[in-house]
Amino acid sequence: MANCLSSPGSGFGRTRALSIRVEGVEHTLKITINEEARAATIRLEGRVTGPWVNEFKQAWNSLSASLGTKRLAVDLRGVTHMNSDARRILAEIHKKTGAQFLTGSPMTKYFADEARCEIDKNEEGA
Repeated sequence: MANCLSSPGSGFGRTRALSIRVEGVEHTLKITINEEARAATIRLEGRVTGPWVNEFKQAWNSLSASLGTKRLAVDLRGVTHMNSDARRILAEIHKKTGAQFLTGSPMTKYFADEARCEIDKNEEGA
């Protein structure tokens, strides 16, 4: 059973917390979007895999529509797993915005580096 919690922007940004229980194990993704006058941050916490990839994509699409000239940061410090589809979205975000990635572990640094390198590979092939 999936739960969704949303709160309107009240100085702290919009928050969407999602969870699903599969075979006795809880898999949760929490997406927090903070928008300020000149910058925005999308923070991911948990596993970005399965149905949560689509939620990540929807959150990104929603944010990108209102981003304008704001600087974007993607906070990956709370990510525990990301599948290849989610990592492609990271590459798309970086390609479109030049987003800064905030990392806290070798794994999240790898995800950020991979997203940056994906752009280099695409430009070399062009």
